[in-house]
Amino acid sequence: MPNRGLAFVLEFSTVLVAVILDVISRPMWWGISMEMGMKLPFSDAYFPFHRQLLRFFMGPMSCATLSNLVNFTSDKSSTANSNVTKLARVDQKSMWAQAINFPVWFYFASLTLLCNKSLHTDCTFGQTHTTDQMHNMQPLSCQTAAARYIAWVLCPINITHQELLVNHLIKLSESWAVKKFSSGVWDEGRAVFQKKLKKPRLSENKANNNFKDEHNCQSIENWVEDFQNVHQWYCTQFLNFPAPCEGQSIDGRLPQSIMFREIPLGILIGQSSFMEEDVCELLLHYASTGRILQPRTIERAGLKHMRSYSEGPVSALWNDDCVKEEAIRGACLIFKLTDIVENMSLSMCETEESEMGFICRLKERTVGYLVKCIKSLIQLETFEGKSLMLLDLHRRLLQWKRNGQGRFKIPEDLDHVVLELNHQISATQLNVAR
Repeated sequence: MPNRGLAFVLEFSTVLVAVILDVISRPMWWGISMEMGMKLPFSDAYFPFHRQLLRFFMGPMSCATLSNLVNFTSDKSSTANSNVTKLARVDQKSMWAQAINFPVWFYFASLTLLCNKSLHTDCTFGQTHTTDQMHNMQPLSCQTAAARYIAWVLCPINITHQELLVNHLIKLSESWAVKKFSSGVWDEGRAVFQKKLKKPRLSENKANNNFKDEHNCQSIENWVEDFQNVHQWYCTQFLNFPAPCEGQSIDGRLPQSIMFREIPLGILIGQSSFMEEDVCELLLHYASTGRILQPRTIERAGLKHMRSYSEGPVSALWNDDCVKEEAIRGACLIFKLTDIVENMSLSMCETEESEMGFICRLKERTVGYLVKCIKSLIQLETFEGKSLMLLDLHRRLLQWKRNGQGRFKIPEDLDHVVLELNHQISATQLNVAR
């Protein structure tokens, strides 16, 4: 995978922190003897700043913890406007720098903002006991706490910008709640959660079901367009990006912009059980590219008015290198999202069975987009001189496929992609031998 840009630095820092904490918590799993593991310093030695904040990030995820986390960071943040103070808010010793190393909390906040209590019955937002420092603080609603946490991560310096962004995020959350309710997603989801959905009969009204699916898709499309408008406002007003040209994303490569457009993935994480794969692809494509797939109506399996998505017109400056980069980004997004959900499931699911189900539901909805990205990359990339990238992609794909295997249906296309990567690796090694 390509190693450049601030986004890569952020990803590397995140992985490094995760590995350090994992080695400390279970050294024998890493091949370190028990005697040597007992001599390893505690986490405070590696992260000497804001130790209580570190305990928040390493603890279980819940609405109560998120609210306490927001109260804690707000209370500790200085309201002074000097340049020194502004720089101190984002330096390596800051609370913000520590928060960036735990992206799972950003995703959890996105999930909380957009889904709130609309989750599977085997998963929960939970409650945690408040610490002594939290007793005198006014509790925040889950939605407000989520919006404030996201705004703080995306606008760590300017308090005014934070407040403006909080308002926009809450409006987007309320807008999605209305669209979800009016489209019937809420009722369908509630039926799934309460396990009252029965196996549909062939005699059921297919036309009505097709209309409902199309209506649900239309609601999500409209909401993503609204979200994109807020994303463009954020980039032009706070990140000083120019307005995008037709067919191009606004994103640039700044981590803040990339993180912003990944907020809608909270819907995918929390409500994947009753979302069509095409709709999931719409959310994934927007998160990885910043562009919205265009809907088209096709006839499939003898049924009319089946909705699908395809790439709309893109800039004339777009070339194969751009497509390759986006394919890599898309594959990386799926791998990262799966890791995030695996981390979340430890706190949100009560049993190992429900934990695995939570993860596999997401895989079922994202495997199609993953296959498309890797197929696109194989078609355009020769991998000449990029054997390490090829081996890394192959390793990640095999690991992704094995985890939870047997719990979700693996499409034939995924097996074909693995075989093609095996062929590419053999050809690359043969060329090197020559």
